[in-house]
Amino acid sequence: MQHLRAGQSVNWIGPSYDRSDADVSVVDKAKTVTKTLSDKQIRVLLVEDDPIVMRVTTMLLQTMRCDVVHAANGEVALKLISEQEFDLVLMDVGLPDRSGDEVTRTIRDWEREGKLVKQHIVFGLTAHVDQDSRDRCIEAGMDDVLSKPLKKQMFEKMLAQLVEEK
Repeated sequence: MQHLRAGQSVNWIGPSYDRSDADVSVVDKAKTVTKTLSDKQIRVLLVEDDPIVMRVTTMLLQTMRCDVVHAANGEVALKLISEQEFDLVLMDVGLPDRSGDEVTRTIRDWEREGKLVKQHIVFGLTAHVDQDSRDRCIEAGMDDVLSKPLKKQMFEKMLAQLVEEK
């Protein structure tokens, strides 16, 4: 697995989505929280099989001082989550070995059984955010679902909530 170094760039080739519904007060708050992240580093497990999405998402998270650990499939994700603690799990819904829904159900089962130290925040990642997909992810135990490609404002809003809870 390759890690990106400071200064490296990745070109995104694909559609861009405008989130014009962003609340200005949330954006202002998120900017303040992003500065606070220098004191509170958030540890993120990024479960993503697409290397380009993984690199772009990692770079975005690293600009907000997140410590990012990668898993390219569900089995690796479950192994990592059983051995290490994470503040946030970003779970690709369409993984090659097990669906993100299935991996999330396993995580939630382990939490109920006391096999994990804490309850994890799990956000699904998908390019197909329709109501049925969102409902399926939430039913599986995900806390929320984000659309790909991801935008910095969405992450800042999400991280603002995490920092408040931390």
